[in-house]
Amino acid sequence: MQNRSIIFIDGSNLFLGWRSYCKRKKFMDTKGKVSKKISYQRLIDLLKEDTELIRPYYFDAIKDPPEPFKLNFLDRLRDMGINVETKLLKSGTRFCPVCKTSRIIEFQKGVDVSLATHLMHLAFEDAYDIGIILSGDADYCTAVEYIKRKGKRIWVVCFRDSLCELRGTEVPRVSFNTLVGLFAG
Repeated sequence: MQNRSIIFIDGSNLFLGWRSYCKRKKFMDTKGKVSKKISYQRLIDLLKEDTELIRPYYFDAIKDPPEPFKLNFLDRLRDMGINVETKLLKSGTRFCPVCKTSRIIEFQKGVDVSLATHLMHLAFEDAYDIGIILSGDADYCTAVEYIKRKGKRIWVVCFRDSLCELRGTEVPRVSFNTLVGLFAG
């Protein structure tokens, strides 16, 4: 059995899960910022263990115009050999019926579809044997089921809080909670 792998990182899902984990563990500074950082290189090295990594992908949304710190972060990922795929953040007005005010909010649109499309396209091109998804998002369940029928193996890595999202897919799942000491500093 071959072990060619591709890693698919849902950036927003990873960031929000990491932030929630750090809040619970009190890994926050006095300004409310996360004090422990993810070492993406160590994370990739850990996930690719016992596989032949073809390439890692990172999917996220950016503002228009992009914020300099976000561009720097994405450039650092590219320098590590991570293929970065981005979509533009969308904005919309939300009305609060309780306080009777409106506010503009930003939200992602198309990031999950992009990840699922890459996951399926690369599976059908026979580019990998093992797809490693860093997300617990239920949006990937249908794609995972199709890919499994193609004979591909899927591993899901996410925080314990989001493990339930892909429960019905019956794929191996690893909790980030058990791996934190190996990739965070």
